[in-house]
Amino acid sequence: MPIRKYTNSRISVKRFTAPGVGGGGTTPAAPVITNTAIQVFTESSAWVAPPGVTQVEYLVVAGGGSGGGRNTGGGGGAGGYRSGNGLTVTANQTYTIVVGAGGAGVQLSVQGSNGSNSGIWSSGLTPFSAVWSNGGGGGGRGVQGPSQGSNGNSGGSGGGGGGGDTGGPFSGGAGTPGQGFSGGAGTAPGANGGGGGGAGGAGGDSVVNTRGGNGGLGLFSTHHYRHVYSLHYHHHLHYRLIQLLRFDHRHHRHQHKKLKSQ
Repeated sequence: MPIRKYTNSRISVKRFTAPGVGGGGTTPAAPVITNTAIQVFTESSAWVAPPGVTQVEYLVVAGGGSGGGRNTGGGGGAGGYRSGNGLTVTANQTYTIVVGAGGAGVQLSVQGSNGSNSGIWSSGLTPFSAVWSNGGGGGGRGVQGPSQGSNGNSGGSGGGGGGGDTGGPFSGGAGTPGQGFSGGAGTAPGANGGGGGGAGGAGGDSVVNTRGGNGGLGLFSTHHYRHVYSLHYHHHLHYRLIQLLRFDHRHHRHQHKKLKSQ
């Protein structure tokens, strides 16, 4: 079946010879016309849904937690990770994009700080399914001497437990279901901190008198996103299809006249 393909920018329309039709008659195949746009946010801002856009895909990553104080502190947990599609929006409506910061670093035997949440929401539109990712949990504090360490904080992914010379083990913080995993445990005695949890797996437990725990695995996204908050939406451009089909029709008539003159 012979195929001719006409392309105009991002639109591709195929025309083929229909079975049982003589004289080179043509029948247009059903076109797929999609204009794809990706917006990436690296700081909090407002976003206005473009005309004609009613649904978006999203990838939301919150700020990671900081590690616990001292060299035996637990690792900070990764920021919560959420992605999905089919989020309904209203064209020309303004939405608030929040990009969460990482947890602040700490000194000495201090508990690590949780990261800040990231999300999209609208205060002026009801109902709207806001999307939030939780900040990563801070790592448990590390100590020296007779003091004890502490458990890691819960978060998008949990912080690792701190290490100490007494007590323990100190557990890692819990992750948020659907966003991340728990942190690993810190040891005492032995004074090693657990690894922070990741979006793809739990943090590792520390090994007594040997080393701290491994960090949790990350995730690979099939979306074409690189930063902390992204929107991906489709907009059908019907008027460009009309322009293209008109061009094809004129082109076909011109070719037909040339064949008759020969």
